[in-house]
Amino acid sequence: MKMTERVVGQTVIISLSGKLVFDVRKDFQDALAKAREKNPRKIVLNIEELAYLDSAGLGLLALGFEQAKVKNIEFCILKPSGTVMRILEMTQLPKIIPVFDSEEHALRSAKPVLA
Repeated sequence: MKMTERVVGQTVIISLSGKLVFDVRKDFQDALAKAREKNPRKIVLNIEELAYLDSAGLGLLALGFEQAKVKNIEFCILKPSGTVMRILEMTQLPKIIPVFDSEEHALRSAKPVLA
């Protein structure tokens, strides 16, 4: 999996490509930890180029959301592909983690984070 990070205002955007699976958990967790250290208002995961995620990948998304919530950081998912979105919907993860189809909407959203 390839990850790139950029900062837009008070938001850290992490773009993922490839596969979010058990084998890359350490790299993914390290990237999220690095993003949280910047104390952003929001972390956006752009998964437009993510081809696949397994059950470990789903768990990593949920864990990332929970870790952000503890620090009062909003956390959302951006542009999942059709296949990845179907996996997310089967697990009902979009009911917990907001999913956006455009970066503009993800950046403008302001959902309160409940502690």
